[in-house]
Amino acid sequence: MEQLAQYFKKYGLAGVLAAIVFMGYPQVEKYMANTASKQTEAFVYKLKAELLLDIQRMLDMQTRVAVDAHAKAKLTDKQAIYIMKTAVGYQSIHKVEWLKRYLEKLDPEVAMNMQNVIRSAIRGELTRQSSVYTDALNSFVHPKLGRLGDYVEENFDMAEFLEGVYEIVFNNDCYDCELLYDTVMYHMLNSQNTLWEQAVEDLSR
Repeated sequence: MEQLAQYFKKYGLAGVLAAIVFMGYPQVEKYMANTASKQTEAFVYKLKAELLLDIQRMLDMQTRVAVDAHAKAKLTDKQAIYIMKTAVGYQSIHKVEWLKRYLEKLDPEVAMNMQNVIRSAIRGELTRQSSVYTDALNSFVHPKLGRLGDYVEENFDMAEFLEGVYEIVFNNDCYDCELLYDTVMYHMLNSQNTLWEQAVEDLSR
């Protein structure tokens, strides 16, 4: 918690939101619950390089702990959920950053006439980025969930998720507006929450 206090001081509320999303600290979640939600909206993809590095250090440290635990015994339910949330959530930042770089170069009116090309580009890149965390997660095995990367791949509805991204993209007339990327990030987090709910249910069986 001391480390997170330093994040509040260094980056403010917006910066710590990223740590909350990916680290799941209950103390910070309690603090955020008592803070105006408008102050926390959609800052994840805007993170500065320095903050991203700080968060990555936190993730690396926590992952080492999980790896050590895995080397000694099977993953606990809590460790399995934590590792999956960390890997999938962190990659979401890169997915949205790529989408922004790609779409900002396009005129929305022109894009409507080349939807198939844009769909193909988005599908290819987001699928490729998903393989980054599925490959990494397959280093971890849980007694009920099996290899974590395979579990995510089999239980995350990628087709439905992509359709949601397409709908957001092609129903926006501004590719240089923050709202588009805010909406995509929230769509990602919502889709991931559905996966975590399924994982908790599978673990309870």
